[in-house]
Amino acid sequence: MMHATENAAALRAAIDVAAGRRAADVLIENATLVNVFTGEMQPDTTVSIAGELVAAVGPVPPRARGPHTTVIDAGGAFLLPGYVETHTHIANVFRLHDFARLVVPRGTTTVVTEVTELGSTLGTAGVRWFLDEAAALKSMSIFATAPCFSPPYPELESFCRSTVEEFATLLEHPLIVGIGEAYWPRIIDPDDDTLNLIARARALGKPVQGHSAGARGLKLQAFTAAGIASCHEPITAEEAMERLRLGLQVMIREGSIRRDLEGVAPIRHLLDDFRRVSLSTDGVTSSLLLHEGHLDRLAAKAHRLGFDTVTTVRMLTINAAEAFNLHDRGAIAPARRADIQIVPSFDDFLPSHVITGGRLAAKHGRLTRPVRAWDYPAAARESLRLKPFTADDFRYNDGRGTRVKVRAVRPEIGSMVTFEEIVELPVQEGNILPDGKRSILKYAVINRYGEPHMGRGFLAGTGICRGAVASTLNWEAYQPTVYGATEAEMATAVNRLIELGGGIVVVRGTRVLAELPLPVGGVLGDLAIEEIEAREHLIVAALAELGSELDNPFFHYQTLSFTGLPFIRLTDRGIFDVRRRQPLPLVVTT
Repeated sequence: MMHATENAAALRAAIDVAAGRRAADVLIENATLVNVFTGEMQPDTTVSIAGELVAAVGPVPPRARGPHTTVIDAGGAFLLPGYVETHTHIANVFRLHDFARLVVPRGTTTVVTEVTELGSTLGTAGVRWFLDEAAALKSMSIFATAPCFSPPYPELESFCRSTVEEFATLLEHPLIVGIGEAYWPRIIDPDDDTLNLIARARALGKPVQGHSAGARGLKLQAFTAAGIASCHEPITAEEAMERLRLGLQVMIREGSIRRDLEGVAPIRHLLDDFRRVSLSTDGVTSSLLLHEGHLDRLAAKAHRLGFDTVTTVRMLTINAAEAFNLHDRGAIAPARRADIQIVPSFDDFLPSHVITGGRLAAKHGRLTRPVRAWDYPAAARESLRLKPFTADDFRYNDGRGTRVKVRAVRPEIGSMVTFEEIVELPVQEGNILPDGKRSILKYAVINRYGEPHMGRGFLAGTGICRGAVASTLNWEAYQPTVYGATEAEMATAVNRLIELGGGIVVVRGTRVLAELPLPVGGVLGDLAIEEIEAREHLIVAALAELGSELDNPFFHYQTLSFTGLPFIRLTDRGIFDVRRRQPLPLVVTT
């Protein structure tokens, strides 16, 4: 795969520096190189840089030191390639310029991200706007995977429908390096459009990421047979080994959603060759970025868990780069992109200096140059075109008599699985009422794509007994979702959500307790990441005021309607048993 760094002029400049015919642009001296090819620690190494490329590694070439050469003395510290992230979701909540501001000083120089969020809400136009934002970012490299055409079960929910040809064209974009996580139930029973897209990606040399949680044996074999290249879902060493034996790349996940590194770490006793293992976050919150770190944190934890230094570095550099055929980075060697970090200690893997594309990008925890926000077009901020709601819109006129049995969705504490619970509720003038005292809330998923319908249900077991919550930050179709103890509060929450253009709103009575505006597609905000973190804390506190008892509430509530996990889910088309792909009636008649 060719990238911007691979052109004739850049190669000539690197050759001339290495041959001693011209001065280097940057010299890094007195360094201990971590050689990811040989596993050696090479002391007293000098790296010569010409433009964006490494020109030479070893002794200083003749005439490499010129009047305009920037010389960096590493002081004997370790020289590592920049960290490469293989699977994450950064088109979510905060913007790229803030992300770069926090992760580049920690050594992350390349990221491959999903763009499912903008693909679901704005279609391929939203993905292209994100790629424009990524291209404008000069402090690091952002690549993306094209969304896998549709949610896990497109027949169960509505989404932004782009044509197969639009997705196929998107695959040819230079910043698209593959197809994003494909869910195994959809892939082992595929339609022709999905298979044609996978075939096109493979013909372009762009891998397909997989999501195989729960798949094993023949199901995993069938999933892999579709041409899937990787999986980030293993939570044990045995699951990781099963996937590695089938030739899959394994991306050990350690982020804000799940922390699986410790569970998979025993793989170091089972595996001799780690070339197909990398580390990824699968998404990070503002709090994690601000207070814990990024891939440097993963490196330090892997090291503490017993992975040796070179293996740890390889998993975050060359292994990660090669998983997406990014052969121009991931190592410090001639003709490679000069993404380099100077790391004083392997206790924390935190760099003192970070160079991206041959330029000093960060020093002692701060960027050397500010990054500017990119402006999304007005059309990106008009994805939530809904009329105001009234309390009557949330009447469920299915009741008979004075009481009725209905299906409620109950989330499992400590996981993202949901179960069916049959509950009996009062009926008033045909309208089935919620029961806040028992934390049985009315629950609705609203179609945002112009179809005049919404899914109606009930939510049990959250602990919420008052107020209402509305949000567009809902995996994977990102439909507006609301649940509440009264119909009036539900209307108040949804109407404020519409005014914001998307985000999260928590209300009690007529008062907004907390809100996070996400006007770009209903998934991206304009606020600084520090303000986003403050608002996330306010949302968690407001949920607790309503009575919420769910763990990790900022994420847990986003997954309630997610059809990629079992068992009972409410979408804009109704209640479904997602594994059986069967609709379920709200009222239980037997």
